[in-house]
Amino acid sequence: MDNRTLGIIGGVALFLALISPFFIENTDKVMELYNAGEKFRQDNEYMKAVENYNAASKESKKLGKTPDIDSEFSILPISTLINYRIALCYYENGKALNDNIAQYSEARTYIDKIINTTSNNKLRWNLKYLQAMILYRTGKYDIALVKLEELENYSTIYVPDTQWLSEVIFVIGDIHLQQAENLPDEVKRKKCEEAKNYFQKVVHNYPKSDYFKQAENGINKINEIWSKKDEPDPPLPIEEEHAKKILEQADSCRKNRNFITAMKHYDKLIELYPESRFITFAYEGKGEIYNDEGNDIQSLANYEEAIYSTEDHERRAILFNKYQSVFPAPKPIQPDPVDPVIEKYQNAIAHKENEEYLKAAEILEEILKVTEDSYYISLYLRITCDCYYRAYLEDILHFQESIDRLWKLGDEYKDRPFSIYAFQHIIKIYQRESNSDSVMQTIKSVFSHYSQIKNETIEGVLDSWKKYAENNDDDDGGKEENNGIFPPQIDPIEVRLYEEGQKLFTNNRLVEAYKKAEESLEQKNDYKPAIDLKNSILNKYLMDGIKYFDNQEYQKAIDQFQKILNYNQAFAKAHCNLGITYIRLDKFEDAIDSLKKATYHYQEFKQAYLYLGFAYYKLDKYSKALDELDHALSIDPNYEKAKMLKQTIEIRPSQSQ
Repeated sequence: MDNRTLGIIGGVALFLALISPFFIENTDKVMELYNAGEKFRQDNEYMKAVENYNAASKESKKLGKTPDIDSEFSILPISTLINYRIALCYYENGKALNDNIAQYSEARTYIDKIINTTSNNKLRWNLKYLQAMILYRTGKYDIALVKLEELENYSTIYVPDTQWLSEVIFVIGDIHLQQAENLPDEVKRKKCEEAKNYFQKVVHNYPKSDYFKQAENGINKINEIWSKKDEPDPPLPIEEEHAKKILEQADSCRKNRNFITAMKHYDKLIELYPESRFITFAYEGKGEIYNDEGNDIQSLANYEEAIYSTEDHERRAILFNKYQSVFPAPKPIQPDPVDPVIEKYQNAIAHKENEEYLKAAEILEEILKVTEDSYYISLYLRITCDCYYRAYLEDILHFQESIDRLWKLGDEYKDRPFSIYAFQHIIKIYQRESNSDSVMQTIKSVFSHYSQIKNETIEGVLDSWKKYAENNDDDDGGKEENNGIFPPQIDPIEVRLYEEGQKLFTNNRLVEAYKKAEESLEQKNDYKPAIDLKNSILNKYLMDGIKYFDNQEYQKAIDQFQKILNYNQAFAKAHCNLGITYIRLDKFEDAIDSLKKATYHYQEFKQAYLYLGFAYYKLDKYSKALDELDHALSIDPNYEKAKMLKQTIEIRPSQSQ
């Protein structure tokens, strides 16, 4: 082995010796933070645990990171394990905070990071368990039931934590029992039997489970329900017997979705037997039909009649929950409709970026015909001319078509100063073809017309044409630059900056695009295309936020709405949508703060007042809620959602009992 090789080996050994303390020290730091997180989690201090897990994750990415860690899942990458632990902390904290949706949403974010990337069966079961339990705890019973049944089936392949499996089985039974409420007896009995079977599984298979007692109670409750049901009812008075038969006919028709006949029977019962106890069910049935048809107003009206027609407080509570459920869940406010001309323009720019120049020019010519704003006419005209010129550059076969279209544009808009763009591009094409005679003919044909227009930019162009004519004998063979004197730059700075911004916007580089639009406005503060570009960018953020909201990715939605406000604090819809998102996360105080800002910047924002009322209602601040709803109704007396929510507050059980 030569001296050079020995030297290299020695150098590597020395390097490893020098850095090894960093590896050891960093690994120790990661484990110290991770173990601190574990202790806080076991002590139910979930947010402190999250803080330490995050610090461990950050530390693990430095030199000397710990790639894997031993846990109840055997060996896992530390990043995977930390994400799971953080998800678990947010889930447990959500439970501790009375099913806090914001905490559950954070848990879902961390679950989503790893559920499709890990191959560890035990971890996948636990992650699916967390998903299902979040759905159950937020009232999404149908979806939760499917996922929970999958977990139970999966447990035959992989045996998970006994406590969690017993909870899964108990919750399946609990969902069946809750779904049994208000069902017809024959369906209700089947649902109760299903619930009872699951409760019995818990009692027989998991006697040491925390859910043993709850399962026993569930079984007793079901037995009690049906022991009462199976007792013969005392005979009804003749009128009540008739009312009951009419109700049974109506319910049967409704069950078979024969709504018209069902309505006739319900109305008949209400008309003939207004004092019957069955009238409550008649109003409820009508409310169900209207709700099924999407007629919120009539649905609410009938649920309200049902509430007032019974003295049974338990029935009132059930009916009020139905009444409340009809009020539409808050949804984000959509951006103003995009001007179809602007939309076509952006489509044309996209074609231009894809080098589909003739298609872009075709669209631009269409919108030129319906455009009146002088800024936009100038802009569209210049870009259309540029498209025809680029089509020629791309393929010589487009030479004649480009010349013809440019002449036509120049003639059609000759009264507009910037129609000179068309003739500039004609001259550029002839120059590239070394056709100085055609260049001179073009200049002569339009020179006198433009020389009568007082415009600094045009005067600069005419001077260059004049110099060209004077130096025509020195033409160097058709180079486009023509010794640097032709053609001159005739685009104002604000136009160039705007176009750079528009190109960035087309490529979804929104931050850079917004900056260019602002730079354009610094040159000319009323340049409408740049103003519209800024609005388009903000509306893009708004639409992205709404998409995240619809996908229940609420934190990402908040981030998008906040980006808008970083640019423009007066953007009322961003404040409003931020408030609506906070409502979905049960952060009602934050929602009120954002919605107040929305009404500050736009005093006629009826939706913002509506959701202010909704947020106050959720905080049981009924007087303030009614004030905000009255404000919404003062803007629009026919605003049905505000009327519906106001009625909801006015008939709540605390008032009606």
